[in-house]
Amino acid sequence: MSNTNPYITKLKSINLLSGLLTGEISFQNGLNIVSGENGTGKTKLLQLIKTGTKEYANGNPNRIVIFNPKRNAEKQNLEHFANKLRSQNLDSKKINDTLNQQNINDASFLAYPSFGELFILSYEAVMDAGDGSIPKKTAIENIKNEFNAVLEKVFPTYKILAEWKDGKLQFQIQKNGNNAYPVEGLSCGESEALSLIFNIYANREKQDIYLIDEPEIHLNWSLEEGLFNFLDWFCSEYNKQIIVTTHSRIIFQDRFLKKSQFLIWKDAKIVIDNKISKEISDKIAGDSIKIISALELHKQTFFVEDEAHIKVISELAKATNKDLGAIKLGNCSAVQSFCKAAQKEQIQNAYFLVDGDNQNTPQDLKDVSNFIHLKKYCIQNYFLDISILSEISNPKIDEAGIKQKIKESITSLNSDSKILVFKKLAELAEIPNEILDTFDASKIMDSLATKIGLTNFDTLSEKFIEKSKEKNTLDTIFSEILLKVNS
Repeated sequence: MSNTNPYITKLKSINLLSGLLTGEISFQNGLNIVSGENGTGKTKLLQLIKTGTKEYANGNPNRIVIFNPKRNAEKQNLEHFANKLRSQNLDSKKINDTLNQQNINDASFLAYPSFGELFILSYEAVMDAGDGSIPKKTAIENIKNEFNAVLEKVFPTYKILAEWKDGKLQFQIQKNGNNAYPVEGLSCGESEALSLIFNIYANREKQDIYLIDEPEIHLNWSLEEGLFNFLDWFCSEYNKQIIVTTHSRIIFQDRFLKKSQFLIWKDAKIVIDNKISKEISDKIAGDSIKIISALELHKQTFFVEDEAHIKVISELAKATNKDLGAIKLGNCSAVQSFCKAAQKEQIQNAYFLVDGDNQNTPQDLKDVSNFIHLKKYCIQNYFLDISILSEISNPKIDEAGIKQKIKESITSLNSDSKILVFKKLAELAEIPNEILDTFDASKIMDSLATKIGLTNFDTLSEKFIEKSKEKNTLDTIFSEILLKVNS
């Protein structure tokens, strides 16, 4: 990322919470995340960033805007909002100038425009800037395409439908290719996520630095993850700085962890650290899981490491006709932290799934009934059943041929220290199942899928689980998971 824009490098002379939090904090260009348990002064720190003594790179900017989703609950009918724009002579510049002067806890905090209201503001700006030659339908179509291009990067299953009809703007949202809804019918979380995203986007030419306080409020996990993906993309795409305070579990994902700093208690003081300790990880997990339990809608929810886990849980849900959901936390330690937090908070109908990784189950989780530590190396190993792979291959390959395809997939891997012994075994003889169970099968599943006439692991897993159900072997192959949800 080019560092030509002004951005904050350091906040100096911090003295908050009657001296509990002092010193200074450094920032990088791009996305910066400040996390920590409740009561460590995250919001006060963000407020001080707006008003306090700062050091900058590339000049001293005054283009700093602050967004507080917790204070932004106002919703208006779009036709009413359009009328208000005209009657009060409002435009995006006047709204932006007001936002630019605000701090988080101002009594007169102005609710920033909603997603739909921003669409109208953009439309009005195009029409006002023109000489009357731009047809209304053309202006709406152009803005719709621009907004959809941004929306697609974050929520690819959402689509804006907008047209000029019967003398007024018709504005709706289509989700997952299904029926369209009026924008006022979006959930609180959806409205807030889209409002924040498009307010940030709409201000890309007017602001250099964005301060955001706990944007994950009211969001389920898919919205939360999409929002943080957008923040990261926006910084990179437009060379901006965003500083966000959060309780979000997003910090457990490696790509966001390296952008994070933590406010932690140490020796009766609050200190700033760029490493997440096990203790703070557990406390943040506790804050997060209370939010999740209130928002997630599945009867039984799995907290998992990665996308492969999510895919398998999704396919098992279809095959068993059970209401199962999965939330990706990014790594094994995060899943363990959330499991411990769930125990403490007595969260019901939650399961915590991690790969075996040839590791022993942690001592403090051995007797936890809803912690699933797979016996095989990873979830992909459960798809190496020779008979079922033979059944789903296209064109059909006999079992001897399937074994050969597995060997070929292993021998074609690069020879790192963990793979070398398996390559040698595959070159010499058939690998026994108990040995194959200790191999990281995730490294070969896409390759194996193509060798048996399928597209990738996603396709293989779908057909494998369908065939397992047909052959009445589903409960046997995936017993570690299904015995939990069937009990």
